Amino acid sequence: MKKFTLFLSAMLFSLMSLATDFKITSIETVTKDGITIAFDKASGQSAPAWYDEGLRLYANNTVTISAETEITSITFNWEKRGSKPFAPLTADVGNYTHPTDAGVGTWTGSAKKIVFTVL
Repeated sequence: MKKFTLFLSAMLFSLMSLATDFKITSIETVTKDGITIAFDKASGQSAPAWYDEGLRLYANNTVTISAETEITSITFNWEKRGSKPFAPLTADVGNYTHPTDAGVGTWTGSAKKIVFTVL
């Protein structure tokens, strides 16, 4: 059973669990301690990108989080920079609540793989 916390500070993204810390510094797939985070263009017009400020995801891009064991909780801490409105995420499994502005988004469920899509 794994619990994760994801931090998105403007476009900065990091993932933490009780036993594993991630610091995302590019759009490359990252694997550590049996946990994988991958970013994909999916059906979006633009691919995810990395800028000096951090990670930028566009409409219909995906973030896939997978683990060797069941994931039960993911927390996103969102910080807003600039004037653009927040684009919500949806999850293909479990339940995800997304803040309307800066704040905490929470996924709960039980899955070895969750695909989040930017709306």
